[in-house]
Amino acid sequence: MDGHDPKCANLRALPGETAEDISIASVVEKPGIILGGDLNVITSSADIDPVFLALELSYGKPHFDLAKRAQGKSVVHIHNEDIANVFFGHPNIAEQRRIGAFFDRLDSLITLHQRKYCGVVSWMLGVALVRLSSEK
Repeated sequence: MDGHDPKCANLRALPGETAEDISIASVVEKPGIILGGDLNVITSSADIDPVFLALELSYGKPHFDLAKRAQGKSVVHIHNEDIANVFFGHPNIAEQRRIGAFFDRLDSLITLHQRKYCGVVSWMLGVALVRLSSEK
């Protein structure tokens, strides 16, 4: 390890098939993880929350700015200097963390409701199958 705080995580931006695919980012918050392949790695500074940065790169204005700079036909790439030249305005670190926590909670709620929905659908399918088999 290089001694930096693991919460100042590395972000990855994977190459994609379209310009819009190119600037989807995610956070690796655990130390000791090595990423391989054709990707850009960004280490956030102390005043940028890595979760907030990943959200901005994936869904905010920087996403669209990066998509305009993407190059390639069959596999689209973005260069590190293009990432460095994208304007990234941000609130203070406390607000960034609140925004990241909000979307993390929202993601958890969506996952919970998807699981509940799948459970209800499975139960309804089971009831329908029992009814159909009892009609024979």
